[in-house]
Amino acid sequence: MRDNLWDDPRVMKLCDLTHKREAEVIGGLYWMWAMADGQSTDGLLSGLSLGAIDRKTGIKGLGAALAKVGWITEGEDGVEIARFDEHNGMSAKRRAVMAKASSKYRVTSS
Repeated sequence: MRDNLWDDPRVMKLCDLTHKREAEVIGGLYWMWAMADGQSTDGLLSGLSLGAIDRKTGIKGLGAALAKVGWITEGEDGVEIARFDEHNGMSAKRRAVMAKASSKYRVTSS
């Protein structure tokens, strides 16, 4: 999760499409991305549907709205998270750990 997500125009569009506030939509996004991180290695969530996203988050229309803004795509096998490899998975986790370690080194060596 990014710290500037609240002001992302796609979040604003999701709010408009679902008639929910930013806090509710961001909570739904948190569930989806956390679940994807724990359940997928490539961004494909087999068996997940747009309706299941709505049920799990309690936000009617969120699944379709996520597809409309381009954060997910729905296929025959399930839902796929767009650009998953940039934000999730082992390579992204490795980059995050390395960035954190580098920042600690710069702080202590200054």
